[in-house]
Amino acid sequence: DPKDLRSQGFKNAGEATYVISTVDGLDKFSGGFKNCTGVVVTGVDKETGGNISFLTHEDPAYFLQNKQNTSQFVKDLRERLEELKKRSAEETIDAVIVGGNYFHDDDSYIKYYRDSIKLLSVEVSRALGFEPTVMTGPKVNTADQDDVFYDNKNKRLYIMRGYVGKSSTGSFSPDDLDRQEQKWL
Repeated sequence: DPKDLRSQGFKNAGEATYVISTVDGLDKFSGGFKNCTGVVVTGVDKETGGNISFLTHEDPAYFLQNKQNTSQFVKDLRERLEELKKRSAEETIDAVIVGGNYFHDDDSYIKYYRDSIKLLSVEVSRALGFEPTVMTGPKVNTADQDDVFYDNKNKRLYIMRGYVGKSSTGSFSPDDLDRQEQKWL
């Protein structure tokens, strides 16, 4: 429920749009990454010395659909990135991208995946000064979903995927997207 999420400090623009968790020391979980992408950003709190993090879960069909949706999502993402950066000790921040889908016979899935990776990478790079890693390639030609769990205390990310094809399992830099895409064709 979007109102419930907002009352708990989560950012979102309504149902089936996006959710950005709070920056805190709690574990993070989000399920049902079908076409959706997400970002996990973590750092070490400079006051407490404990790990802090946030997780996003966004539907590219929503946040890339028009400029208004994109600007609201980007505004909320930037606020969370700046908050984590401000609270974190120097050189302790890390960021990764998860999720996505890639259907060979549907150009919209391909475009949404590519544009989502590019936008997320640009925003993380702009705010934090480094490019995030894409942890797994997209799910290719399957309607499976990913579930993402981040163990904050131990800084471990778990991605549960029903089917793991060889072409979509390796991590890569967003700058390498064109070369990686050849594996999915």
